[in-house]
Amino acid sequence: MRKKILKEAFYYALIALMATLQAAVYHIFVFENDFAPAGVGGIVTMVQYAFSFQAGYLNLIINVPLALAVFFIADKKYALRSFVFVLVFSGMLLVWEAAGLYRYDAGENRILAVIAAGTIIGVIYGVSLRIDSSTGGTDYLAALVRKAKPQFSLVWVIFALNASVAVVSFFVYGQQMEPVILCLVYCFIQSRISDGILKGFASALKVEIVTDKPDELRDRLLNGVHHGVTEISVRGGYSHTDKTMLICLINKRDLAAFKKILASFDNTFAYVSSVNDVYGRFFRNNVL
Repeated sequence: MRKKILKEAFYYALIALMATLQAAVYHIFVFENDFAPAGVGGIVTMVQYAFSFQAGYLNLIINVPLALAVFFIADKKYALRSFVFVLVFSGMLLVWEAAGLYRYDAGENRILAVIAAGTIIGVIYGVSLRIDSSTGGTDYLAALVRKAKPQFSLVWVIFALNASVAVVSFFVYGQQMEPVILCLVYCFIQSRISDGILKGFASALKVEIVTDKPDELRDRLLNGVHHGVTEISVRGGYSHTDKTMLICLINKRDLAAFKKILASFDNTFAYVSSVNDVYGRFFRNNVL
């Protein structure tokens, strides 16, 4: 019980830390360089720019009803964790403004500010999702949609929202194309980084080999690429002969060695597919 409480406390502390960092990123890189990030963050950024209504207050106003809806309709824990992020992020936006935190004016090189913001916030967003939390806003809407219509694809909803932010930024920032392009670049970088965090870094290749010499090939693989092999009995659909399928997970750097081993076996074919994440003792050379 105590371990569970400590783990939960760690998650909330991590969420608060990430929200504080994200508020600093907005203050340092986003507000000073006249571009709008994705989602609700982009909306509050443009409102602050156009009407001088502080983003910290507006972000809270938008997210409170969404958080309540998710809490009572969808997922209480998710709603609470995400609201802690929203609350700290909104508060720290006001704190950094009052404290006069440094702002990075990139001038003609605003793409540098976009890259920095997209990269850091991409990491924050990916880590948040991995611990069953979020940054609020669009993710609250997604949680409500998933609850109401589990079969509904959110891709187009999120795309439409981000596209709308990009289009509106054209008018908000003086009818210029540069803020639109910067918004799109930010969305791309942030999504790529967060996807990498979500999928994990223990990526590998899955090799499936059909052979009539399973024992010899298995031994060569165990000694050559140093990963375990799983054997499955199969039957050819055309030849109607019994064969063996060997399944092996290898590191990407082992692909050249694998091809060299396979080249010495006739009547054997294989195909390779990517594995986004690997759990267990993959790197300890155990037999699967």
